[in-house]
Amino acid sequence: MRARGERLKGLRPVGGLNPLDPQGGWFVLLAVTLFALGVLSNWWLIERPRGFMVGEPAPVTYRIRTSWLRGLGVKDVMLGTAKVLLESPEDVLSPRLLGLIMSMDGPRRGRIITSSAAVVEMAAAGRLDLSDRRSVEAAIWSMVDRLQMDQGDKNVVFQVVLEVVESAESAGSVGSVIAYEGQMINDGLARLLMSEGYRDRSFPWKRFAWSLLAVMAWSAMSWSLFSRSTGGRDDMKPRQWCFVLSVVILCWGVQLVLSFWLMDLMFPAALASWLFLTLPVAPAFGLSLGWGIVGAIICFVYFPPLAAVQVVQAVLSSGLGYVLLKGSTSRLSLLGRLVSYFALIAVASIFVRWGFGAPMDMNLFLTYGVLSLLWPSLILALLPLWERLFGVISPLMLMELSHPSSALLKRLQLEAPGTYHHCLTVGTIAEEAAERLGLEGLLVRAGAYYHDIGKLRRPKFFIENQVGENVHDGLSPSLSALVILSHVKDGLEMADQYGLPDFVKDFISEHHGTTCLAYFYRKAKSMGEDVPIEQFSYPGPPPQSRETALVMLADSVEAAAKSMGSKLDDPSELEGMVEEVIKSKLDSHQLDQVDFTIQDMRIIRDSFVKTLRSMRHTRAVRPV
Repeated sequence: MRARGERLKGLRPVGGLNPLDPQGGWFVLLAVTLFALGVLSNWWLIERPRGFMVGEPAPVTYRIRTSWLRGLGVKDVMLGTAKVLLESPEDVLSPRLLGLIMSMDGPRRGRIITSSAAVVEMAAAGRLDLSDRRSVEAAIWSMVDRLQMDQGDKNVVFQVVLEVVESAESAGSVGSVIAYEGQMINDGLARLLMSEGYRDRSFPWKRFAWSLLAVMAWSAMSWSLFSRSTGGRDDMKPRQWCFVLSVVILCWGVQLVLSFWLMDLMFPAALASWLFLTLPVAPAFGLSLGWGIVGAIICFVYFPPLAAVQVVQAVLSSGLGYVLLKGSTSRLSLLGRLVSYFALIAVASIFVRWGFGAPMDMNLFLTYGVLSLLWPSLILALLPLWERLFGVISPLMLMELSHPSSALLKRLQLEAPGTYHHCLTVGTIAEEAAERLGLEGLLVRAGAYYHDIGKLRRPKFFIENQVGENVHDGLSPSLSALVILSHVKDGLEMADQYGLPDFVKDFISEHHGTTCLAYFYRKAKSMGEDVPIEQFSYPGPPPQSRETALVMLADSVEAAAKSMGSKLDDPSELEGMVEEVIKSKLDSHQLDQVDFTIQDMRIIRDSFVKTLRSMRHTRAVRPV
């Protein structure tokens, strides 16, 4: 007996880093190219026209944008203003003072401006108590009073310095001007602008190189981690990779443009929610975490506080996505989970901002509150688009497929009621086992509901739809086998006709694997027919994923349970029947491509037995 966790025959490794194949190389090249084009376009169209350069006039008016500098930077503002005062006093002084100074003769005007700039620099180097206006005025006057000039000029210098200090004091409020359009940018102003997240005009070679290396490394690593080519449902297929790349480019492309204005719209959370709602858990977790962190650093490398906010969003959204965004069984439940998901991430973002000393105001709370309500609606609204473009599977698609009003399910109800009841029962049995194994129960149920739709072509040839006469009694074994085997091919044709997604076709083609119709084969042999066993076997392939394997087992167990009759009430008989079905599939190599462990098989057996017993409950009828 194999130990707990030991893999069955045919197992392929589930984790680990695999070499990059040619498809992976093209994916990495495409990812790097798109990110490079995005960074280049953003610099050329957004950053370069609005960027500053030391020693050149400001192309636009720069203002405080985020309140991160409130109560900080007064010294830098005063030093920067002192230099501007020497170069272009008209950019600093009020019209009243400027008119007064400009009315003076040249030498006197020069002395006043030079002296004012010197006193401003002295005040910036000292310690002014800005909360007490009287002490500020006294400190400024004590500096001005030491100047060698007449009393009238001292009064003018005092007014100039006081105006500069008051302007610097209010410079930390949102909307206050750091530098006017056309104003010469000096080193002090450049430091202030960079601390506010503004960018200079030069090409960001360091960020460009880092972005390319980060995107190249993570895209190669993610492909190696999640494209294993083992045929399991956790494997990422080419269309899924196209979806991932499209969503990443969409989210981070928009965020890169908005990052110039330091706008945080919680794109890491949006990215993670789309990935968790459409991909298996393992790839969704790894991709949302990795791309979230890489994108946050690329977008906000010039403003570390917001980079930290979005890195926290990426980490938290990956963890919360695993907990909250899987297992929803209704649209209302999914919407509620998405609102809770974004609300929790918004609270964490506010907490990180508070940790960095950013002021908390009502606009901030209102912005995150609105985003927490808007994003869930947008996420759900775009899911059908992703489904159509990339063939991804979302909870909304599974809910629609599983609803009794679906066109094919309604046909099953009316034209093949026995098959319809059989599919519902198989779905119930398989879904319960899937949830115990940590698989997506809703997907397994949807696949089980459609696995036998091919029987709609000839419903009376299948025993569950027969009443009284069995049509096979008048047919040769070979013809009976041909009709029964054809329900797989018919099912695939109907799936194409009704536009069912590819994963449903997997359930249709794999739920019988390559098993043989033993009854008709033995009957043909007993009649002396020399026929190959392949003529009585399904075309396959055998199950390639745990989900389709579960439906195969549930399908066989449900059929066997019907033939047991009253023996099904005996727990030992029921458990023996389930074990015999599982053993027959193992012995016929139908599960060789599936990575079930011995422990998994025990869980499946126990789940099947429990579900079948609950379906066979009886009620004692007592005489009235």
